[in-house]
Amino acid sequence: MTAYWTMPRIFPAPPTVETIDSMKERASSFLRELETKDYENVLVACHGGIMRALCGYLDEAPDGLHWERMKNCEIRVYEYKDGHHTFLKSYSLDKK
Repeated sequence: MTAYWTMPRIFPAPPTVETIDSMKERASSFLRELETKDYENVLVACHGGIMRALCGYLDEAPDGLHWERMKNCEIRVYEYKDGHHTFLKSYSLDKK
């Protein structure tokens, strides 16, 4: 599992693990649906793997994934306005 997450282009996903491509599609599909809604605020809680895919979409990462590891319980705030996402700030209890 560690080898897959470190070098997914070289090591295949273990048989019981969702592929990164599938996770990126699931995350982007969810966010595209949210973009069609008129919500003032949305809170999304998830584990670090899917967070990398969500942030990859929001940050428009070239490969669709934010590879930097998030801190435990980190909160990232984005704004969606006029068809664009803007990262505003992050909050973390981790002082590192």
